[in-house]
Amino acid sequence: MFRENRARALVETIDDAIEQAEDLGLPFVAGILMMARLEAVQTEVATFAMRSSDQHH
Repeated sequence: MFRENRARALVETIDDAIEQAEDLGLPFVAGILMMARLEAVQTEVATFAMRSSDQHH
């Protein structure tokens, strides 16, 4: 649960940074942050799937 909350907080922080980069006219930085956000979300989903799988075995 703690890890999920931290991952969610990370995604929210990245979202804020993306918005700031866009506001500052930094599309390259915003793109990099979007990739980081995608990685964070994918990692969170993969972790959840592994935990769910472990509980069913």
